[in-house]
Amino acid sequence: MVVTMMIQVSILMILLMAGLIGINSRQLQAVKVRAQRPMSRAMLAREYAAGRLTTAEYQRALRQYR
Repeated sequence: MVVTMMIQVSILMILLMAGLIGINSRQLQAVKVRAQRPMSRAMLAREYAAGRLTTAEYQRALRQYR
């Protein structure tokens, strides 16, 4: 009884983690698409502040405006 419950809980945790990983990879793809599109400096700053761009991506994009 206890063993089957533990197995069910562990399976549930594995599925939950797989779902979270899937969501994160989708967000990363969206960020890459967004980073390729030309953006205004204000839009870049907003995306960076929201945590959707890494520091390197943000600096690379800003360099294009110089």
